[in-house]
Amino acid sequence: MTLTTKHIPNEPWVYLFKSKSDKILYIGKAKNLQKRVQQYFTPGSVWKQEMVVKAHKIDFITVTNESESLYLEDNLIKQHKPPYNSLLKWDNTYIFVKITNEAYPQVLFTRKRIADGSIYIGPKRSSRTLKNVLRYIRRYLQYRWCKNTQFRQWKLCSDYFWWLCKWWCVFAQLKNKTEEKSFFDEAKKLWLIIDADYEWYTAQYKVLMQLLAKTIDGNPTQLLEKVTQDIQHCIETENFERAGQLKEVYQWLHQYYEKQSVVLEESISAKITKISQVADWYVVIMLHFNEWRIIDVIRTKIHKNETDVHELLVLSEQEIGEEIVIKYKSKTVWKRVSDTESYHTTSMIQEIEKKLPFGIVLYPENTSHIHKNLWEIDTIAQTALDSFIISSSFEEENIMTGILEGLQQKFFLKEFPYHVECLDISHFGWKQTSGWLSCIQGWLPHKYGYRRYKIQSTDTGDDYQALREVVIRRFKLTKGNKKVEDTSVYPQLFILDGGKAQLWIIPELIKEYPMLSAIMQKTQFASLEKWKARKRSNKKNISEMLHVLLDDWSVVSKPFTYDKIDQMLVKLRDEAHRFANMYRKKQASKEWKN
Repeated sequence: MTLTTKHIPNEPWVYLFKSKSDKILYIGKAKNLQKRVQQYFTPGSVWKQEMVVKAHKIDFITVTNESESLYLEDNLIKQHKPPYNSLLKWDNTYIFVKITNEAYPQVLFTRKRIADGSIYIGPKRSSRTLKNVLRYIRRYLQYRWCKNTQFRQWKLCSDYFWWLCKWWCVFAQLKNKTEEKSFFDEAKKLWLIIDADYEWYTAQYKVLMQLLAKTIDGNPTQLLEKVTQDIQHCIETENFERAGQLKEVYQWLHQYYEKQSVVLEESISAKITKISQVADWYVVIMLHFNEWRIIDVIRTKIHKNETDVHELLVLSEQEIGEEIVIKYKSKTVWKRVSDTESYHTTSMIQEIEKKLPFGIVLYPENTSHIHKNLWEIDTIAQTALDSFIISSSFEEENIMTGILEGLQQKFFLKEFPYHVECLDISHFGWKQTSGWLSCIQGWLPHKYGYRRYKIQSTDTGDDYQALREVVIRRFKLTKGNKKVEDTSVYPQLFILDGGKAQLWIIPELIKEYPMLSAIMQKTQFASLEKWKARKRSNKKNISEMLHVLLDDWSVVSKPFTYDKIDQMLVKLRDEAHRFANMYRKKQASKEWKN
């Protein structure tokens, strides 16, 4: 089988090369997935060519940033042990922060994890960036950095004078030197007030190390709050030099962690499952969170003839390992209130089946706080579902075909809608009108089919005239009874920007361009009416609607229910709108400069 990369997005993803038997051959990550995967197929490239020859498909899992892709890639490699991964399999590539198992722990860098009781934080990609992070954290927390040989001497070092250490070696000696008067005299000379409480200082250092570990692991909220409080205290006590140092620490850490794009606001460690019905398939997406990071994603599809909703719920509950709560759009569908209650009743199964096309979320009952993050979790699961549908589109039995067949049946299309184009008309201040065409083939973005048209027939923002011009130019209409030689280049469905009224330009054009009648044997025209549904709050009352023009000039209109079919149409429309905004921003920039 010849692999193609046209269907692969240019966003941050974790990708998996798989064999014909669905065995994982190689796992990798990339900021721009399409560019990375294309490198494997570059003419003359010898990069893992043996693996490419054995590969039958390319699967991928969405992430929000490079940090998340690193964690997910690391866990997937250790779980599946792909034969062509030689980097992360033995834990010897990425760097870890090691907090040693001592009363006053050291903070070290290592590339190996050993069962020695120490705390290991990572893996981290860049040692240089990590050292910069620790450099700023250390200016505030002032934990010890010196080696054990120096630490046991409890002598002042340069770290103390540069506000980088609180001279913890002195506190460590309290356990053995509580009777030595010279020890306390030396400490008092250095402006330290010591009450000879070894246990108290040891406990304080443990708290400091816990705060350090949490911050390095990507959750700096508590540290930033403490820095803010101390800055305010320094200002009140007129210690402006220290306040300036802390302000620099705060600004750098805030800027760094802001780029990390933490997925969830609260710490969550749980297995959360989303079950959806897409065409004739049940699709199960399981997200495994550990301290708000995704460490594993399991995706599978089962045909409706092979299982039922009852069995899916039972298996999901067993996999989660606890009693579950079932939610749909942040509303509880079912929650156990007694040991005898069961969701296995016929009425409950019927209620869940009604919501499956839109997806239900299952999560452990003991994580009651999770509902605050349910929208973020559902978004992550939805993107994982989308990537699963796209990556499986080249299989013989794939979900994508079911979606297209559902689209054909739902809107009474005469052709299987493999090739669909969507037109968006845009103008800048009622001038500089342009038309923008997005294109998908098999529900995959087809960038070579994207087009842009600078409208020449009107300069007053007349959408009807702009639509007429784009249709004429897209289908290369000419007057007279010219025959259409090849209809294969035309889409099965062409969606106009507007409502039912915009569709009537097609019958008018046929009077001027009879060849359009022959094109309509292949292409069906429709219009997508946005109404007030652009606002999320209005979707409950007024929905978007697709109007389809039939052969007898009648129009079929159906409001969106926002199932998987409708979601795909909305994405296509939004892609055309995004494409149009590029030109508008460019023109606005030119106007501003002039």
